[in-house]
Amino acid sequence: MASSDVSAVSNETSILSSLDTLLPTTAYRVLVGSLLFLALLLFSLRRMTLKTTMDDLHSAMCDIEWVYYHSMEAGLLDGGNSKTLPEELYLLQTNASELREQGLRASTSTWRGIRAVCGGLPLNIKNCARNAQRLKTEIEIAREVALRNSDRKGQAHFLPTIRSAPMVQFICST
Repeated sequence: MASSDVSAVSNETSILSSLDTLLPTTAYRVLVGSLLFLALLLFSLRRMTLKTTMDDLHSAMCDIEWVYYHSMEAGLLDGGNSKTLPEELYLLQTNASELREQGLRASTSTWRGIRAVCGGLPLNIKNCARNAQRLKTEIEIAREVALRNSDRKGQAHFLPTIRSAPMVQFICST
């Protein structure tokens, strides 16, 4: 019986020693694999998120500036509720410029990008783009009201609805 106890203990010891050698290797592989996967995921999310939100912001700002300047050129934003629109547009442009700067700084290194994403930069950019869309809608409402009221005979005077290519290229050139 003593020899069977010794062989049982040696079998248990050999199983435990094989588990000790197997466990660290597997644990390290899982840990390293998880860290690599997480790093790649964060890197790709940072690139997609910042790029997408920056493109959305740029598009929204181009749209609002085009509508505003086109309406001003036609003389449709001179009175009524449109008195505060220039100040709101100025504040929005300033905010968008600051967010663009932060986005550009975040794109210079992976670490800065991760910090910016974790700090909520894409959310701030999306909020700014949403504010631009809201202000664009307010400008369009003021423009439509002015268009209806522009003709004294009760008929509306309509602006062309197709954007002129030179104006869009001038304002929205990258």
